[in-house]
Amino acid sequence: MMSNYNHATSDVAGGNDAFVQMWNSGRELDEIAIRFSISKKAVISRAAKLRRTGAELVRRSPRRESETGQMRRCLGCGRSFMSAHVGNRLCWSCSDDEAMGGLI
Repeated sequence: MMSNYNHATSDVAGGNDAFVQMWNSGRELDEIAIRFSISKKAVISRAAKLRRTGAELVRRSPRRESETGQMRRCLGCGRSFMSAHVGNRLCWSCSDDEAMGGLI
């Protein structure tokens, strides 16, 4: 019984290695999701969790031109800044201020 537990634990670690390799090689989220039998949202969540625990995951850039950054007005201070994506509406300065205040 104990050997099964150890085998399962090593499978998780190997799964993380395989996940990191697929992520860093630029595989599509759909392909990673199918390989690990999880949703695309779970793929992104797992990548974030691995990154927080020290895994070397490359940052992914948007694939479609419509998702690329552009100049936007910050909703915090009103200054113009280069937004990384559609949902990015606070400049770096305001993001840091809110993170320090515990709002993010």
